Amino acid sequence: NARGRGIGKALLRTCEAAVTATGHTRMYAHAKVDNEAAQALFENGGYKEPTEVTESLTQSQIAQREPKPEFLVNLGLAEVGHVLLAKDLKAKDYA
Repeated sequence: NARGRGIGKALLRTCEAAVTATGHTRMYAHAKVDNEAAQALFENGGYKEPTEVTESLTQSQIAQREPKPEFLVNLGLAEVGHVLLAKDLKAKDYA
């Protein structure tokens, strides 16, 4: 198990550096609502759900974010929602 060894954090930081090297100033991350480890990785790295995303969620999307019984998800009988997170990047932070 690679969790807790800093590999995800290092990969994320490397991706951010690559994004800034191409001149972009924002990076997005996408995670399933039930993937708490991924969400924690991104949030601890400074990612937040953009206000414009939160404000534009439909009732269906909000419902998909509600907790679902795991056995229904595993059987494909319940859909799990997703979270879009973003981080503004500065090239000087990756030099």
